[in-house]
Amino acid sequence: MQASLEGRYETKLSSSTATIAMKAGELRFRASCRDSTFTNGPKLEGLNFSVEKPGSFILDYSVPDEDMTFQFMNAIKVNQTPLKINYTHKVKKNSTLFSASLAFDPDNTLSGSYNFGNMNTKVRYKYNHGGGARGFELGYDFDEGFDFALSHKVFSTDTLKASYGASKQIFQLDYARAAKDTGSFKGFYLIA
Repeated sequence: MQASLEGRYETKLSSSTATIAMKAGELRFRASCRDSTFTNGPKLEGLNFSVEKPGSFILDYSVPDEDMTFQFMNAIKVNQTPLKINYTHKVKKNSTLFSASLAFDPDNTLSGSYNFGNMNTKVRYKYNHGGGARGFELGYDFDEGFDFALSHKVFSTDTLKASYGASKQIFQLDYARAAKDTGSFKGFYLIA
C-alpha cells in the first residue's frame, strides 16, 4: 500500500486544497478537501471521496452536494487505431456525457462528445507538428460555433498558445512553463 499527501494554494483565488491518496492493488482511494472545510470549525463543505481503477472506472462522491459521479472508460482498436471511449454520469444532476477520441497517429487526433442532458455535440481535431513543437486545434460546438488554437513550444519547457472562440469573440494568449527545476506557471491575456 502506498500513500501520498498533496497540498495546493492559489493566490488569485485565495483558496487551498489538500489531497490524500492511497493505492491498494489496482485501486486508488482519494480524499480531498478545500480550506472551506476547516474555516470557522470543521464542516463537510468541499469534501470529496473517490475510488479509481486507472483506465477502467472512477467513482466520485461529493459530500456537500450529496452527488455521486460514475465514470467508465475503455479503449478498443478500430482498424489498428486506438479508440478511447468515456462515459460519465452524475446521479443528482441526472447528466450523462459520452465522449470518444481516435488517435490516427501520435500527431493527429479526432475527438467528440455528446451531452444527453442538453443534447449538445462537440467535435475537435488536433494536429501536432515537429514532435509537438507546434500544434493546431480546430473545434466545433453545435451550440456555440467554432474555435481554434495555435501553439508553439518556445523552449523545451515553455509553450505559447493563441486561441479564438467565435461565440464569445474572444482572443486569448497563453504562456505556460512546465519546468521541474525552476517551477511551473501559467499566464494569459484576453482580448474581447
